[in-house]
Amino acid sequence: MLEIVVMRHGEPRLPRFKRIKAEDFQACVEIYDEAGICETSRPHESILSRFKDHDTVVSSDLNRSQQSAALFSNPAAIKVDPLFREAQLPHVAVPGIRLHPFVWGYVFHLFWLARFQTYTESRASAKKRGGVCARRLVELAHKNGKVMLVGHGLINACIGSELRSLGWDGPRIPGTGFWDYSIYRKNVAPVS
Repeated sequence: MLEIVVMRHGEPRLPRFKRIKAEDFQACVEIYDEAGICETSRPHESILSRFKDHDTVVSSDLNRSQQSAALFSNPAAIKVDPLFREAQLPHVAVPGIRLHPFVWGYVFHLFWLARFQTYTESRASAKKRGGVCARRLVELAHKNGKVMLVGHGLINACIGSELRSLGWDGPRIPGTGFWDYSIYRKNVAPVS
């Protein structure tokens, strides 16, 4: 039985954001992308013990993903790959409105779902990249039996959808909260 675990990273260590204009959203995304995880953000002990020392651990190249993955594997053994980075949300100038960056994030997430794009990766492109990610994880699962990805919400959703289309059993959309995970399985023996 092959197994791929798709997990979202822990809670990032972020400054207190104030309300901003929409055109300042990208600067907040850059801060988010550079952030590691909070010292207090740890997965439940049952999650740690279940996935500690998984056969293969994969991470995006963003700090929050790498630091989260390091709780499950020796950092030197983690396969870090920018392919697994989060999908980028579109952003546009909206004059006269100031909102918290997380509210802008929800607004721009809706834009992304509606296939609106400017300056960033389109939803179709992210879905295509999610397919490449899923096939890479499948390849690693065939070599190693069990693979764990510590990634990000939107790209994890694209990966989960693609794994199901490739015949893997698991949820349509992986968990989206910090440390949420979903397991995808396929009844195939690993290649020796």
